[in-house]
Amino acid sequence: MGKSRPLLMVIIFLELMILGSVRAQDYAFEYPCYFVGEYDADESCWTGMDADGVYEGPIRVVPERWLVGPPLSEKSGVTLPPDHWVEVQFRGPIVDGPDEDILLIELGPVREQAQIFITDGLNQEYLLGIATSGTIGSGVEPTEIGFDISNVILPFTPRAIRILGIDLGGGAPGFDISNVRARICTECEETTCSPVPVDGAVNVPIDAVLSWSPGCYAEKHKVYFGEDLSDVGPYAAPVNDPTQPQDVNSYDPGGLELDKTYYWQIDEVNDANTWTGNIWSFDTADYLVVDDFEHYNNLDPSDPNSNRFYDVWKKANVTLWTEPTHGCGKTSMAFYYYYYRTSIYSEAVRTFSTTQDWAIAGIKVLELFFYGTTYNNTAQMYVVLTDEDSETIIPYRGDANDLRKQTWQPWRIDLQK
Repeated sequence: MGKSRPLLMVIIFLELMILGSVRAQDYAFEYPCYFVGEYDADESCWTGMDADGVYEGPIRVVPERWLVGPPLSEKSGVTLPPDHWVEVQFRGPIVDGPDEDILLIELGPVREQAQIFITDGLNQEYLLGIATSGTIGSGVEPTEIGFDISNVILPFTPRAIRILGIDLGGGAPGFDISNVRARICTECEETTCSPVPVDGAVNVPIDAVLSWSPGCYAEKHKVYFGEDLSDVGPYAAPVNDPTQPQDVNSYDPGGLELDKTYYWQIDEVNDANTWTGNIWSFDTADYLVVDDFEHYNNLDPSDPNSNRFYDVWKKANVTLWTEPTHGCGKTSMAFYYYYYRTSIYSEAVRTFSTTQDWAIAGIKVLELFFYGTTYNNTAQMYVVLTDEDSETIIPYRGDANDLRKQTWQPWRIDLQK
């Protein structure tokens, strides 16, 4: 994958609970909001189907991107060979209602199988049963598989689903999970609940917006947020922008840094009372992807979802390649260059529609990987970083013959110099 990314060098609920006893109404089904983790028994790349249901090559996929939130499409999916698992978490506890309470879509009607666990999102789990796809149809055909959790007794509050592949059926082969939904309770008592990001979340993007479900008597919300525990708790002051207490049950902290732990707390208030909320925390990711060349499409420019490669990278003769790629990516950017003495330069230029303030994010290093060919001229490779007022030219200080090496090589640029 042609990857160019900056790096930062860098309670358990013990009371037994009968799920059927908490059913109060028909709670809504939701997609997961958080990717708990994954296990790749082969230590290879994850594969599956893209948004068009294509499985050729095979297609390399990113489980977190494919399974958190609504699916890319009705035909996209992640393949789980035996001993491979993924775990996804929801913004509230999973509860019982009429009929099935957990719904999975599998994309391969040839009796593919997986074990389905319900978990607390941490280290406690319970095996609900085996999911088996149907037998009708061919290719990317969906099978809806449901699980009813009525009368299931658990020593923890269920918040997540783990899916473990156990069968090699199908053309992929393996259990091809398209998406998973669960019946979620987001109703709170006096205090707030259902935080997003979930409490203890890791790899949270630096542009995250915090949200929560309000307490049942709340009229307004008082937000506490910061990098230290002293920024929350009984002696802390709430944030001052926006003015507190606020009406909406969301908060945009803005300017988050990479590789940081943040704490937050929401107090619920009305004219008569204040209810102190729990203290939550999350960790931000330690890197920010500038461009991995994986998300482009060929839609017409008039389509609001259009994201064409040539509309983003301009000036030079560039194209998307499927070979070679770096890591587990499926595409990289091929850059054809030429030069004539010192008067003609080849540059591939990307202008960001949204200003990239890397200094605020705490980014210290810009890293890109390049792959040469034996017939390359030993020209000077460089990166240019610009803003509205100035530009900085950063030449490659390594051996010029590196451009002829047919292997992926890292180029790390210190942004603090």
